[in-house]
Amino acid sequence: MNISDWLKAKLSRATYYFSYVYGWRQKDCTACSGSGRYDSHRSPKCGACNGTGKETYRGPKAIDNAIVRCAPQLAALAKRIQEERDKIK
Repeated sequence: MNISDWLKAKLSRATYYFSYVYGWRQKDCTACSGSGRYDSHRSPKCGACNGTGKETYRGPKAIDNAIVRCAPQLAALAKRIQEERDKIK
C-alpha cells in the first residue's frame, strides 16, 4: 500500500465520519416514548425506532455537506499525490 492509497482511505473514512457520525444526536423516540414498544402489553417493536427506543437526529454541530468539512484534507491529498508522482518521474 503506497502513501496515496493510504491518504485516499483516510479521506474516505473522514468523509464517512463527518457525514454520518459527527454532530448526530439521539433522543427518546416520540412514537414509543423510549420504551421500544408501542404499549406495555407485548406489542410489536416500534416501527419508528426499530425497537431501540432512540431516534437519531442532526444536532447543532452536524453539517449537511461533508466535503465542506473535508476540503482542507482534499487539498492536502491532491498535493501529496502530486509530490509522489513527481518523485517517481
